[in-house]
Amino acid sequence: MQPVRGIEQHGRPQTATDSPVGCLFVRGSERIRNVSGASLFLCYCVFREFNKEINEDYIDIHYDIIDTIPFLFWLKGKNVITNEQLEKYLSINDSLYLTDILKDDKLFTNTCGMSYLSDIKAYTLLAEYMCQTKEFREKLWNSIHNIENDIVSGISPICIIDDTEMFYHNYHLYYVFQMSIYEAQQLLSYKDQFNIGINMTISEADTCIPIIEF
Repeated sequence: MQPVRGIEQHGRPQTATDSPVGCLFVRGSERIRNVSGASLFLCYCVFREFNKEINEDYIDIHYDIIDTIPFLFWLKGKNVITNEQLEKYLSINDSLYLTDILKDDKLFTNTCGMSYLSDIKAYTLLAEYMCQTKEFREKLWNSIHNIENDIVSGISPICIIDDTEMFYHNYHLYYVFQMSIYEAQQLLSYKDQFNIGINMTISEADTCIPIIEF
């Protein structure tokens, strides 16, 4: 097990020891070729480690970590949602939380964000949004930093990513669609999931590979 890592110019992992909070997604480093890209992947990794370490869903627990209205307009700007979907969200009179967007049938009509692939897409979108600014990255850090057993050199255990999760196997999406939930969990590293999530459309993600379990 190694601390959260960035990416050197030659593509090999690099330990994030230069950050005052012990995690490169908060501050970045001049030695990283693509800080925004690195922080996006690391944010995704942190969500995954949280779900595994806590055995619960980050979005369900931290449903109010961001203001969802700017997030909705960001999704519209990326053509992830349509004008009609945006209007449906904005017409909700009650408070609008992350679960109402990423774990709901307005975005994922078939799966409500609860299939294996739609879950990957939901967390990729959230990571892409939250990695954009230092303020968001610090919010993410603070939301996971004070968990139980936070004793690894001042670094949250959620920010300790196994090297095997950095491997990229380049599975074709068609092959991923054929996987059982057991095969997907065994074969797909965080890097695989991340690349699938970035390139997969909402309609592709909204397929019924079996419901995720925690």
